[in-house]
Amino acid sequence: MEVRAGSSKPVVASVVKRAVKERMEQILVEVVLGVRALKEYWDVDHQEALLSEEALTASVIPRWFLDTATKRDLGQQLGTLSNRWIFCLVVGDL
Repeated sequence: MEVRAGSSKPVVASVVKRAVKERMEQILVEVVLGVRALKEYWDVDHQEALLSEEALTASVIPRWFLDTATKRDLGQQLGTLSNRWIFCLVVGDL
């Protein structure tokens, strides 16, 4: 689907939000599975610390993967959109 500026913003915003949410969920799932896979090496306190809200939030801070993967997904779903247009569309609304 090719989308141009001035198109239906709610539809595009929905696609962008879903793409970002899916990538963030993927990162969080990988972190949880990684901690579980290595649980024999860490005691319960360390496991809980690794799965704390703060630690999981920190796991999605690296934005390079999130940014590049989301742009690729959106390019496939929506066609080429300027980064500025996408940012203006969803800023403060995720």
